[in-house]
Amino acid sequence: MASWIGTGGSNPGDVATNGKLGVGTSSPDQGLHVVDAGGVVSHMKSSDSPYAMQHMENSSGKDAYIGVSSNGLSLSASAFNSEHVTVQANGFMGVGTTTPSSKLEVDGGDIEVDDSGRGLILRSSDGSRWRIYVTTSGALSSTRL
Repeated sequence: MASWIGTGGSNPGDVATNGKLGVGTSSPDQGLHVVDAGGVVSHMKSSDSPYAMQHMENSSGKDAYIGVSSNGLSLSASAFNSEHVTVQANGFMGVGTTTPSSKLEVDGGDIEVDDSGRGLILRSSDGSRWRIYVTTSGALSSTRL
């Protein structure tokens, strides 16, 4: 096992003979294995881009990106700077939009609920709740909950 020495003589990491890198562990079992006692175990920062993304790719070439952009948490299934899902600091989530103006905003597509008897639940200001759904015969219906 090869090691490198950090500042102050500490040993920040080990490379096992199987080519795996361990930080905080001398027996890494993954390509990168990080062990830390803190709640945050890694910190990545881009010094010259509004994006700080982690790129993942499987053996068939399918890839995805997860990270942070100027809009908040960003998820993409195709390109580094193409945000398919955005979650802002205020908890607003956008699908197809990087600037959602409500808890969930979908732009450029449909929302599909695939189960008869299930649907969209709406709550009025007086607290009453209604489910809008499509029956097994294909009719639009609603039920007070």
